[in-house]
Amino acid sequence: MAGVSVDLGAAAVLHRTPVEYPGSAIEKGIQGTVTVEVTLDASGDAGDVRVLSGPPELRRAVLQSVLEWHFLPDATGSVRQVSVSTRRRRRDRRPRSVPKQSPSIKGVTRSRRPMARVP
Repeated sequence: MAGVSVDLGAAAVLHRTPVEYPGSAIEKGIQGTVTVEVTLDASGDAGDVRVLSGPPELRRAVLQSVLEWHFLPDATGSVRQVSVSTRRRRRDRRPRSVPKQSPSIKGVTRSRRPMARVP
């Protein structure tokens, strides 16, 4: 499981699409914060989005999402700064060892389910 959190700062968002944590970044263990600068148009749409910082592997996903966000209308050309953080949760980490398999008899794996009782 991967986590994505958004810090809107002083920005008020009316609608935002979720930011996808790229599978390739999860596999490579890449996490971090992408900070973008959003220039709004008169209707509150993201007219221009510019990456200020963050891991290159995460930037595209953040840009694609933020371009679809709709902010509370403000003065045309107003600028907002938004930070999107991605973090792998403990369950995402690969196991350090291969789990042991159940013992088998003649190639048949034993079931851990209780046997049904026959009357």
